Amino acid sequence: MPAPRQPALDLVGYLNSQAPTLPVNQALSLAHYYRSADLAQAQAAAYRVAKNEEQLYVMLMRFISLVVETVPKHRHWETNSAQHDKYRQQVVAAAEAERLKIILRTKH
Repeated sequence: MPAPRQPALDLVGYLNSQAPTLPVNQALSLAHYYRSADLAQAQAAAYRVAKNEEQLYVMLMRFISLVVETVPKHRHWETNSAQHDKYRQQVVAAAEAERLKIILRTKH
């Protein structure tokens, strides 16, 4: 008897799977993670200009996950770090990601 079929992921579910929460590698410096956040923002800006909503959504979700979930678990992270506060303030990307999620769900 064949295994039961898994329901197909909707587009947003699939895109969310492309931006998983990364485990913290304590051997990497916080600067590495902040550099990754900068690169994710730069890539998101390029996708925004290209009007590639799907990839923009993925990059915003990767940025949000990195800043909100991964970096605070690093052993050198400090609650009142000025650098981290800069990134936390930029998590307004969450509002854009939510807007994109609605658009993507209505398109597909």
